[in-house]
Amino acid sequence: SNTGFLASSVLYIAAVGSRAKGLASKHSDYDMKVITLSPKNSYMLQQVKRTFHFSTDIDGIEIEGVVIDYLAAADFVLTNNTTAYEAFAGIPLYTTKLADSLRKAWLDVYDPANLHKSLAGMLVSYKVKKIGKETRRTTTKTAGEAVYLASKIANISESIRRPPTFNARELVTNAPFADSDKSWVHELFDRRVADKTAHYDLHPEFWALLDRALAIQQPAKHQADIKVLTEMLNDEFLGEFE
Repeated sequence: SNTGFLASSVLYIAAVGSRAKGLASKHSDYDMKVITLSPKNSYMLQQVKRTFHFSTDIDGIEIEGVVIDYLAAADFVLTNNTTAYEAFAGIPLYTTKLADSLRKAWLDVYDPANLHKSLAGMLVSYKVKKIGKETRRTTTKTAGEAVYLASKIANISESIRRPPTFNARELVTNAPFADSDKSWVHELFDRRVADKTAHYDLHPEFWALLDRALAIQQPAKHQADIKVLTEMLNDEFLGEFE
């Protein structure tokens, strides 16, 4: 049910998924991350859902995503949950002062080691389960996503304190890849945009790029002053009801 969504104040909306990656095809849907603030009574009565999925259709365009309550979003930020990265590294479509404070806290807390570990796990899953080392062909969508993850891992090692962008083209441009690799990766992305279900023949350079990304050493963990940030976010939350 989206009843809680309708009763809440929207604090932040971001486009994620293929639209934020710059890999959307003509008929791609819109994936969103939405942060909301519920009425005070809902918190007092413990009626607030931390997160829930929603989907709708506007003029034939499918829109889906995740609604995140403010307190859950603050928890994701302070614990370096990748949901916070997805929300704040996406393309912001609407924001508020409260959401801006959340984003600032996220940048202060951002731990490259945590994101690296998460992305490496996803890349291994693509390599082993979704593709398979013995596979010679997959779709442009699957191949593109694997290379996208590899590019993002490479970007983390290049800039420790700046979270990697969501945009696939920028990731490849900024990654320490050979020009020959950048060329075939951009070609793959072009084919993925044209038809995400088209066949893609897996070549040695594809596997080598994934292997090099997985061989990148995880950066040192970043330790932020969580106590101070927690107090700040709690004060701003309570201030909304004064």
